[in-house]
Amino acid sequence: MAGCSELSDPDIEGYILEVNEQRLLVMEDVSLEEYEEMKDKTVSEIDKESEYINLIYLSYDDVSDFEKGDHVNVWLDGGVDHSYPSQAAAKNIVANE
Repeated sequence: MAGCSELSDPDIEGYILEVNEQRLLVMEDVSLEEYEEMKDKTVSEIDKESEYINLIYLSYDDVSDFEKGDHVNVWLDGGVDHSYPSQAAAKNIVANE
């Protein structure tokens, strides 16, 4: 399947912590082991326990194909709001097998 997403490297790679209506919470640039250690913690617990883990809320039109624990590549649509967790719009999200 060829598409614009394969023409460039993803902006974000990470594991999904939450799936809400049209929004995903992703833990960026962590190993599977790090994800497993943190997956059941709250955002504030993650913030207190690990200053190097970045969390980002991604708005996306159709999140129905994603679930907690999916490893994803994300291409952003515009900039990132650097609140905590960060927030951005995604133009494409692909789950890795």
